Amino acid sequence: MIGPRLKKTRRFRLSSTQRLPSLDGLRGVSILLVLLAHSTGATNFPQRLWFLEELGELGVLIFFVISGFLITTLLMKEKAETGEISLRRFYIRRILRIFPVAYFYIGVVALLSAFGLVQLSQHDLAFALSYLMNYHSNCAWIFGHFWSLTVEEQFYLLWPPLVVVLGFEKSFTAAVAFLFLAQFGRIAIWLVPAWTATVGLLRGPQAIVVGCILAMSWERMRARKTLFASSFFSIFLLLASTLQLYFWRIHSLRRVPLPVMSLLIGLWIFHCVESPESMIGKILNSRLLSAIGVLSYSLYVWQEMFLIYSPGTKTEIPWNLMATLGVAIISYHLVERPFLRLKSRFAPSDPHTGKSKTIDATPGGVA
Repeated sequence: MIGPRLKKTRRFRLSSTQRLPSLDGLRGVSILLVLLAHSTGATNFPQRLWFLEELGELGVLIFFVISGFLITTLLMKEKAETGEISLRRFYIRRILRIFPVAYFYIGVVALLSAFGLVQLSQHDLAFALSYLMNYHSNCAWIFGHFWSLTVEEQFYLLWPPLVVVLGFEKSFTAAVAFLFLAQFGRIAIWLVPAWTATVGLLRGPQAIVVGCILAMSWERMRARKTLFASSFFSIFLLLASTLQLYFWRIHSLRRVPLPVMSLLIGLWIFHCVESPESMIGKILNSRLLSAIGVLSYSLYVWQEMFLIYSPGTKTEIPWNLMATLGVAIISYHLVERPFLRLKSRFAPSDPHTGKSKTIDATPGGVA
């Protein structure tokens, strides 16, 4: 059975000077899918390409799987190298990673709303500030993307404590069980349509859990790398992904293949990280995609402000994309990076030297 195995490895190393290959590029692909999807309603966008709007959720799924993979990998490294997992340091690092850019964005939106430049729905600010946006069904477009941020933060209130209490072996079993139980819930939507809103909340955690399972299965999969790195498997992965994308376009079937899509994303992550010399790996590790991946969080947070296509309000290509990029660069350098440097102070301490280790650096896209 593929399951967690804690051990130090020379190749799979997280440090401040070495980033996991391909992950920045995968983050870049993810945010480009979101930007493309949110551009479909903009002025000057080719109407015959409207179907690309459906790729936005795929981009978010990739983000979710990568996030679960990175967070769990860092927890495993901390346990293996220091003998324990500090929840206090974990949550401090998480706050410094996520909150500064998000709350800065919320502050700007609140200011624009006060001057009548942005129209908000009732309680938008309260749900955004409290990270409960996934339970707010009538939010304004400008906060519509916060559902994914809240899903992640709510998940990480539960996952690290679960790992500390149960250990990785039992947490792996719990993660697999959740994946199956959640899928039964999604299938139940077909039988009881009234459950759609409630069960729909499972789409994010399912993908994150796939990432967690991927991290705990990594060493076992690496032992079978001959299979996963073979040309036959690459062809299978490509064909299977194409088939799932076809099902993705059939709205009535989308609920069923979502965990399968997440599993395929996990296999692609393994393939791209372990085979950076492949053609896909070289593309993902190109300077352009890697740079976009580094900016992906700021791009994701700010894009909703400029890629507007609410009724009666449309922005224009390419100016909306240029504005998104410009503001994201400013946000990254003035807000995100300073707090990332501060975050490194709360890395786990080496039990022998007492000095902070660097395992919680940003390995190929920050979790």
